[in-house]
Amino acid sequence: MGEHDGLPGRDGVSGADGLPGRDGASRFDGRPGPDGVPGRDGASGSDGLPGPDAVPRPEGVTRLDDGASAGSPRLRVGLIGAGRAGTVIARALERVGHNCVAVHAVSEASRSRAARMLPSADLLDPVALCRAVDLVIVAVPDDAIGPVVNGLVAAGGITSRLLVMHLSGRHGTGVLHAAADAGATVFAAHPAMTLHGRTEDVFRLAECPFGVTADGDALTIAMALVYEIGGVPSVIAEADRVLYHAALAHASNHSVTLIAQSMEMLDRIGVDDPGRYLGPLVAATVERVLHEGDAALTGPIARGDVGTVHAHIDAIETSGLPESTAATYRAMARATAARHKMDLGEL
Repeated sequence: MGEHDGLPGRDGVSGADGLPGRDGASRFDGRPGPDGVPGRDGASGSDGLPGPDAVPRPEGVTRLDDGASAGSPRLRVGLIGAGRAGTVIARALERVGHNCVAVHAVSEASRSRAARMLPSADLLDPVALCRAVDLVIVAVPDDAIGPVVNGLVAAGGITSRLLVMHLSGRHGTGVLHAAADAGATVFAAHPAMTLHGRTEDVFRLAECPFGVTADGDALTIAMALVYEIGGVPSVIAEADRVLYHAALAHASNHSVTLIAQSMEMLDRIGVDDPGRYLGPLVAATVERVLHEGDAALTGPIARGDVGTVHAHIDAIETSGLPESTAATYRAMARATAARHKMDLGEL
């Protein structure tokens, strides 16, 4: 999350952000968003996104509104932390008939994002939000989830009638233990997707994997919600969450650094539009490795050209680029060579 929304203040509940008291509420502008809510038959909404029945569900996982009257909101949703992922998930839930009625947002950027993505929601403090909703989405930074939830339980905001979920990849349900002890139904549902807090991000949730951790009825609810918004849930054991998240961060976050460094190298020698130049190569590489694994490797290490690897490092080190670029290349060359049982000598 980009902003530390929902970080606990001295009382363990809300920060000193000037939000109204528990009985007060600010209102966003109330304008309808640019997309329509699709019907409950799986048809697309006016934005062309898949409806809630577009993704098949395994036997035994039903929709939460089975038997409900058409058009009636099924869950009142509250979002604590209007970061990029939280607003997209809340918007996606609205599209399939749930109703995001309240948001807690601290920074100006988060309030602006909430007003744009969830214009009909009230701006509430966290305790008032919990009392106004059925489902609380805790979308704050990883290290803040536990303190925020603990503070809400201590303040009487979280009770046994609530569903409480978070979107963190690192954590399972252990970080929600205080809410579970208070009787709430808790689960973790992490979208394995890069999200930017824009309406078009809802497209990215179509067939997006979600790492889900929960037990019993909570697991059924979590899976149903994920399927409703077009995602594909995968159950991740509590003990495996950190390694699960490390895998995603390694593939996505570190790729950003590798590609950005490569773009800097091309820019240094005057290549116009380095991103466009690298695009076809990177796309083809990703496609191949996802299907072939290590067998997708091409280039000097695959050919055994040790001298070329050494020449690359020398060129990077004398280019005037940051030292971290050569260090990254050296570390990745060693890791790649080790996977292919090749000796690069002293790098």
